[in-house]
Amino acid sequence: MFKNKIIILILLVFTSGCAFTPKANYEVVGKKSVQIQYDDAVFKEKIKQNQELIYKQNKIKRLEPGPDDLLEVGEQITMSIRWWGVEAGKTIITVKDLVEFNGRKAYHLEALAQTSSVVDLVFKVRDVHESFIDAEDLYTLLYVRNASEGRHRYYEFYNFDYKNKKTKFKEIIRNQEKEYGLPEKMTDIISVGYWFRYKDLKVGDSHRAIVHSDQKNYEITFHVRERNEFKDETKPSVFVIEPEVRKGDKIYTKGKGKVLISDNLDRLPLLAQMKVVFAGSLNILLESKRNIYNSKGISK
Repeated sequence: MFKNKIIILILLVFTSGCAFTPKANYEVVGKKSVQIQYDDAVFKEKIKQNQELIYKQNKIKRLEPGPDDLLEVGEQITMSIRWWGVEAGKTIITVKDLVEFNGRKAYHLEALAQTSSVVDLVFKVRDVHESFIDAEDLYTLLYVRNASEGRHRYYEFYNFDYKNKKTKFKEIIRNQEKEYGLPEKMTDIISVGYWFRYKDLKVGDSHRAIVHSDQKNYEITFHVRERNEFKDETKPSVFVIEPEVRKGDKIYTKGKGKVLISDNLDRLPLLAQMKVVFAGSLNILLESKRNIYNSKGISK
């Protein structure tokens, strides 16, 4: 049960942004937070491991981005995760490349997640998540989880074979391999955020996605509840979204969070807040956005 709750929190971090009173809370976006020095040595080693296996096995070829591409290659957003007013960790999510994957045009996404030194004492996290997603429909082709969470290590590959309707799972550390059914197009905990950002949002609409994580399928329905505008014209209007996470008949997040996403071309996740039983609220704030290839950046 605890593991499922962790998964749900991660889902909300990557799909991002919630606020129960968005007009009042909008001002906290971009507040300076405690600087976390990223554990570069750990992340570089995991990324190197991933690339050696992923690119070799799948014969991936990098492509030149074009002006009509759906995602901005090089876009990098940094999210600050806070609990009880203290920064608990950070997540950096990057659109690394446009590539050719098994004969299809795809985006390579990368997410680094790290807990702060204070949280490290209780539950240390150093995660690298990589996802290759279809360049047109933004569903997942390959998802890799190279993670250290507390005392546990995971090195998992999920290859989604839509032609044969099979998920090919491989766990490197435990030397496990298996295949199981693939009922429909899947997203993962990184790609679902981009899949949703590029939907045509209208108040009253709902958008459903299937997120595959830990060999399980979670159904997320994004309910577009309202659209708020601000008197300050320098601030974009925002859509307030309520995500409902379900697995089978069990609903995990109904009424516990709302999504705050900018109503402009960027569709950025601005602010998140999720109620946690007996633990107050978990807040996720957009700290910055930049392009790692042209050095342009903004702080929100």
